[in-house]
Amino acid sequence: HEGGTSKWFASDIFIIFVVVLLLVLLVLGAVCCWFVRRNRTQRATAMKLTEIEIISAGDGLERETQAKFTLKIRTDQSHATQLVEMLVGRVRRLEGVTYRND
Repeated sequence: HEGGTSKWFASDIFIIFVVVLLLVLLVLGAVCCWFVRRNRTQRATAMKLTEIEIISAGDGLERETQAKFTLKIRTDQSHATQLVEMLVGRVRRLEGVTYRND
């Protein structure tokens, strides 16, 4: 019986089986590591997101008749800062034009 077992361990089929098993385990380990890393990256990105909310108020008489809308933007902090600076600059330029026309 011992001779049959040692022949089995020395056979080509056993060696191929062990190599395939090791490759499968290696691939499964790599996939698990990739999945865990991807989830951590997504969570970290989600925590760094900033939400900008812009609500239309209208002007004067238009406030009652104008359709109200809300614009929500989710982006990272640096883009949010750039967007707010651009919007504030545009509003100031538009207000300057409006005041000059009055």
